[in-house]
Amino acid sequence: MNNQFRNIILWEDEKVRRLGGVALLRPVWAIRSGCGILRESALSHFSGKLHRWVRPHLVEWQRLYHPGSVVNEAITDIALFINGRLWDATLLEKLPVDKEWIAVMSESGDQTVVAASLKHDAQEKLLAMLTNEGWITDDWMELGIPVISVENELELVQTPFDVLVRQETEIALDIARRLSNSTTHPLIQRDLPGVWLENPDQIFIHPSVKIGKQIVIDASDGPIWIDEGTIIEGHAFLKGPLAIGSNCTLRAGIKLYGPSSIGPVCKLGGEIQKTLWMGYSNKQHDGYLGTGVIGSWVNIGAGTNNSDLKNTYGPITITIAGERIETGEVHIGCLLGDHTKTSIGLQLNTGTVTGIACNLFGAGFPQTYVPSFSWGGAEWLREHGLTKAIETAKIAMSRRNREFVPEIEAMFRTIFDRTASEREQFLKKPKT
Repeated sequence: MNNQFRNIILWEDEKVRRLGGVALLRPVWAIRSGCGILRESALSHFSGKLHRWVRPHLVEWQRLYHPGSVVNEAITDIALFINGRLWDATLLEKLPVDKEWIAVMSESGDQTVVAASLKHDAQEKLLAMLTNEGWITDDWMELGIPVISVENELELVQTPFDVLVRQETEIALDIARRLSNSTTHPLIQRDLPGVWLENPDQIFIHPSVKIGKQIVIDASDGPIWIDEGTIIEGHAFLKGPLAIGSNCTLRAGIKLYGPSSIGPVCKLGGEIQKTLWMGYSNKQHDGYLGTGVIGSWVNIGAGTNNSDLKNTYGPITITIAGERIETGEVHIGCLLGDHTKTSIGLQLNTGTVTGIACNLFGAGFPQTYVPSFSWGGAEWLREHGLTKAIETAKIAMSRRNREFVPEIEAMFRTIFDRTASEREQFLKKPKT
């Protein structure tokens, strides 16, 4: 390992807003990817002590979640700063460790800072420049530190669907990394009556996983990783590449297609294809969900379906944080932010995006952009009251033995205030 930085600081820039409802209650590097989270992929070649610089509303939650970690504070030693949206930081091993520099590249026509080497004084100046949306690239240039171009050498996540479309590659890479670091082979070594394993050399199942009968686990198109404590009920069909987190439940008769990455403690059923789940979310009943990114504490009602392909087969445009984004992708389903709920029989159109704490119900198709704290459906949308949203979130988390702590409530209140203008612009009032 060439890089000798003793300290690494992950940080968030202003373009994190394009990650929408899955990046409002978590840092960008905590988004699900492969068998774990984005941070694990980006930092797989680094061993320095990890610190975190986040948007202001995330600070207290990160201090609680990572006790002992330095959050939004300068350190005395020189540190390697890595943009939290960076896919793979391996190239940074080649850059100098004993002097200051800022590495930049072009992104959508603008210059973006992807990494930096900064001493204590520069860190202090940068902390004073923090905005509600993160650190802005132009402010980095005011530090007066030499700039290095890394054009065409690094890649940044721009939308949640960028993470989704890379899962076929990321799942395989992540499984390989985990196998190389493990002293035991996770492939289950026991007789599985009534279970058909296709390409079993690429199927890795923790010994604690409970498996029913009349099940097909097919890794012919990509590897499958199933983590500890998960339950697979009978008549399930699993098609790789898949990464299924710990303590999930796959209901009887599920049809689960890859590439999909599923976070811990999810309960899933029906037909699911090419999805990314942050964890602690439910879709237990029939209905199709495809090419979707699903936050935490989401509940998808029975018979909810989404479209992930236009009738014209054309590229799909989405709206995130009020900004229209041309994805260039033909298949885009939905992005459901944390703590969003859908009712029985809801229909979601191609490219539907919600913020956090949305409650959608009724017949027909709601509008394709639903700002945080919205309540309604196709006919109308009104504001989802903050008190009611907090009450629902507390109940949902308690059902999984998780506490809605004051730090989370503070984030809810901050996001509610900051998204008021979006609701004013996008909410659809009922007809009188």
